Amino acid sequence: MRRCLPDTIDLLVDVHTVQLDPQAPVWLDVEAFERYLADDERSSLEQAVALYRGDLLEGLDDGWTIQDRYRCQRLFAEALARLAVLHEAAGDHQAALDTAQRLIEYDPLREDAHRAAMRACCRLGRRNAALEQYRRCRDVIAAELGVEPMTETIALYEAILSGDLDVAAISAPP
Repeated sequence: MRRCLPDTIDLLVDVHTVQLDPQAPVWLDVEAFERYLADDERSSLEQAVALYRGDLLEGLDDGWTIQDRYRCQRLFAEALARLAVLHEAAGDHQAALDTAQRLIEYDPLREDAHRAAMRACCRLGRRNAALEQYRRCRDVIAAELGVEPMTETIALYEAILSGDLDVAAISAPP
């Protein structure tokens, strides 16, 4: 590790831990990611999501890395979900759709993301795309879990299918 760091950066080492000196003048992506996540502003969440370019220390499977990797994965998925809701609430339906689709790519079992994508498609006038999104959701849930989608997902699908859906009345969860 010392060979990879500039001479001005100290490592604090003891029997159980190795860490960067907290006073060292370094920028850490994980630290910035977590700082952006602490703010509920849309721009902060967008910055957090932009920072996430892959799993933490991918390929290094020591016990401590796995726990932190899972924590960052969970934070990233939740950031995408929060961001999709904020886009939807702001009426930016294309951004809501893009964000929901990114979350679906990351975690295809997230039904909240499938529903967000379905709502965004409807608001964008893409009813058939919303119905297709439901079918993809149903198929992945069945293949991976052997169950039907959640009641809320089925109800949204049925409302879209029947044409009884009041697009203006569709809302994202708080």
